[in-house]
Amino acid sequence: MNDPANKDEMLKILSARVGLTPAEYEPLLAGTHILPIAEATEILTGAPELGFKSLAGSSGIVDQFNVDHQVYAAKEFAPEYADASLTRKSRRCARR
Repeated sequence: MNDPANKDEMLKILSARVGLTPAEYEPLLAGTHILPIAEATEILTGAPELGFKSLAGSSGIVDQFNVDHQVYAAKEFAPEYADASLTRKSRRCARR
């Protein structure tokens, strides 16, 4: 996604996913940061103790906030929801 040569194909895929045209979707990319595979893997696999620096940690914080503010009654996030296997596989492929 960070390679400009893939921009048209990326916009076609992403816009179709949300029911927009590529032209409608393109401005939404301005606030989007695509993490490098190594950084994404760290965040996906990081311990809850890392707080906002890991998916498990930030999800736990948000979950507790929502329970505390009665958005929902009980915590909903479970660490097994975050499956980093595809990211790990992509990382191995990228090193080749």
